Amino acid sequence: MKIMIAGKNKKISRKETKNLIKFYLHLLMKKSEYKKINITVTFSKINNDFLGYLQSEDSKNFYIHIDSNMSKKKQMRIIAHELVHVKQYIRDELESYSPITDENYWDHPAEVEAFGRSVGMYAKYVGTHVP
Repeated sequence: MKIMIAGKNKKISRKETKNLIKFYLHLLMKKSEYKKINITVTFSKINNDFLGYLQSEDSKNFYIHIDSNMSKKKQMRIIAHELVHVKQYIRDELESYSPITDENYWDHPAEVEAFGRSVGMYAKYVGTHVP
């Protein structure tokens, strides 16, 4: 697995971001599922209604965009949320779904899982990584 961090973030260091991603992926998938993927996280100001989003060109390369203006806690939860979508993509659980055009965004099973799991994943990380 290769993790790359782009952009500036005054709230979460690159090292902590990489540790966070590894921790979350360990909760979500078997090592055999995530060891061959590449994840790039880009921190920047996002000028739309999303706090973060995922892009992928294939089942190996994933690009997570996070709004760096949010609190550290919110950024960490959004990373968890987007990694749930990575898991869904790898396991072919997403069907044909576009959050931009889907009117039932909040009720879509992919979003229900991502919002629900991200809360627990964040709590587990904070509970085991006390500064």
